[in-house]
Amino acid sequence: MAAPAALAATLARLRSIRALGGAVTRASAGHTGKRFRSCCLTACAGCAACVVVAGILTLAAGTALVAATASLVTGAGSDGCRGASRQTCVRAAGARAGVPMNCPGLSVSQGFGDTPWEHPHTGIDIVCPPDTLVVAVVAGVFHRDEGAPSACVFPIGHSGGLGTYGELDAGGFTFVYGHLGGFVAPDGARVIAGQPLGFEGATGCATGAHLHFEVISGGRPVDPCPLLPAGYPAAHDPSGLRCWGSVPP
Repeated sequence: MAAPAALAATLARLRSIRALGGAVTRASAGHTGKRFRSCCLTACAGCAACVVVAGILTLAAGTALVAATASLVTGAGSDGCRGASRQTCVRAAGARAGVPMNCPGLSVSQGFGDTPWEHPHTGIDIVCPPDTLVVAVVAGVFHRDEGAPSACVFPIGHSGGLGTYGELDAGGFTFVYGHLGGFVAPDGARVIAGQPLGFEGATGCATGAHLHFEVISGGRPVDPCPLLPAGYPAAHDPSGLRCWGSVPP
């Protein structure tokens, strides 16, 4: 289920766009109140150039997000749909909608339940390169949030719980995306399966970049494995209740 190499290139371009967008924003913010002086990266007459640059960056980011989402959901990228009918590609996308994050070499660092580090660990920790897109596993309403500034039991010296995290409310289930590096979807947005929500990160009580994926039902965390596609993020055991391979628990 590894995503194609095209996804990695798309995400690299997207990270570059994000960095450039941040530079423009900082440059503009540094000139607040100087309405008749330069408002972009270099001097310009008025702020018309800012509007043009912002428009270009927004369009480029949107294009990159759409391309990356297609690769995440279908697992084939643009090449996988070349020469195929639109209906075929739509069916393929629907079959992969339950994957929260995908990448070449995807792994799991911690499963659901009592582990050597957490008692219990309330989700599963999925590992991809930093800044990998995370997407909605189902349609619902997405909310942004931040972990409480309390000290972490593990790792010692850190604080912030789930760090920057999001919750996808889908009625009977709430899907939690923890330790994000940033958001894509606005707070309160209604999203569809496969829509980008944010980026994998290492905020809060994290020792490295990963996605803490958690499922809440009836007000308590439950095993995510029965709700995830077969073979994701690792092979499912015969009971269907273990899908994180050989890592604890």
